[in-house]
Amino acid sequence: MFPCDECGKAFSQKGHLMRHFAVHTAIKKFKCDECGKLFSLKCNLQTHILVHRGIKKHECVECGKKFIRKCGLKIHSLVHNGVKNFACEECGKTFSQKSHLQKHSLVHSGVKTFLCEECGKMFALKCHLQLHLNVHNGIKNFECNECGKHFSQSSDLRQHMLMHSGVKRYKCDLCGKQFLRKTHLQSHMRVHSGIKEFQCLECGKHFSQKSSLRRHLLIHTGIKRQ
Repeated sequence: MFPCDECGKAFSQKGHLMRHFAVHTAIKKFKCDECGKLFSLKCNLQTHILVHRGIKKHECVECGKKFIRKCGLKIHSLVHNGVKNFACEECGKTFSQKSHLQKHSLVHSGVKTFLCEECGKMFALKCHLQLHLNVHNGIKNFECNECGKHFSQSSDLRQHMLMHSGVKRYKCDLCGKQFLRKTHLQSHMRVHSGIKEFQCLECGKHFSQKSSLRRHLLIHTGIKRQ
């Protein structure tokens, strides 16, 4: 689908969209009393007025979501049809709507304008910030069907599910050891790099992994591992 940037009307062919542009280049004599926007056709003004009135006549039979314009419903329907014509040039991920691709592109741009006031973490998308806030609010809506454990974010649930599947996707190129999580691989790489950033405050000994430090601390506490 090819949507018009001016009015949102969508067309199945690019040629039809180009011909449609003539509507917007014509003289615009129909004015909206609410916002002052001008239209070349009276029917376009009448459709636009629905925006101010909040009237949504076009309902999706799949999910019940309503839209002001029929073209908005048509574009939305692509989500249910599985049609994804918009691909990200950076990672190849595809989207059913151009607006979704544009939002996704912000992730690759490196621009992060949404700040978490709790911890200072920045996000490229507002929806990512909203999901992150679940961590601080203690909201855990994502449940593991295997063990019933709950998580604040879907990404955390996906990582957790790997434990049940037993799939180890992350492999160390140096020794071949495989890990369930990328963070586990990154932690393991410190062994090969020789970096030992975890220090025992009791004796000063350094360790490459935090887990190794924890095991070492049992020596000082006198606790024997079972």
